Amino acid sequence: MKTRLIFAVCFLIAFSFLNFNYENEYRNERQNRWLDYYKMKIESFIDTTIIENAKQFEYVYENFEEPNELFNEFFIYSPDSLCYLDLDSYSLILKKANDNSLIVSGTDVDSEVGLVKIKEKQKLRIHFCGTVCWVEEAEWTDNENIKLFGFSKITEIEVPTIWTYNLKTKEKKSIQAKIIVKNAPGSYLKNVRMKGIEFED
Repeated sequence: MKTRLIFAVCFLIAFSFLNFNYENEYRNERQNRWLDYYKMKIESFIDTTIIENAKQFEYVYENFEEPNELFNEFFIYSPDSLCYLDLDSYSLILKKANDNSLIVSGTDVDSEVGLVKIKEKQKLRIHFCGTVCWVEEAEWTDNENIKLFGFSKITEIEVPTIWTYNLKTKEKKSIQAKIIVKNAPGSYLKNVRMKGIEFED
């Protein structure tokens, strides 16, 4: 009886440990996928930490309209599924071909990351880029913290950048890594996140 009890306790501890590791690994799945594509390490992002005034980036869509439903599969949901991030509908035109495959038929130089609160039917712009930056991937750390992954252009050099955003404090940070990546900056969208979708010229 005592042996069984000890075994059960050990099993629960081991299961909790494995589950904890799995959740951590899953939580960083998109981050790791982006880093791996560009052959980077998270430790490289220690060069700069710039705290930005997040309020200047915010824009609330008062009359929010749901984007084209073709974008649904690319939304990134919060752990509690009450919100999602929309990285694409502002800057991409997505349509179906005759064979029902998806085609990106147009792109805009400007882009945004929109946070959609599902129940409230409200959209909040939390990040905006023109020609000096672009976001390729995003991930929720928890229900209040978001990480964005992409590049900033500084003196014509594409610098890998991670932006962090806290929904509660509205604090935004920009962390850059001054390294040269092997794959072409900006190619992650076509080759990974939207792999298999045709981009028309």
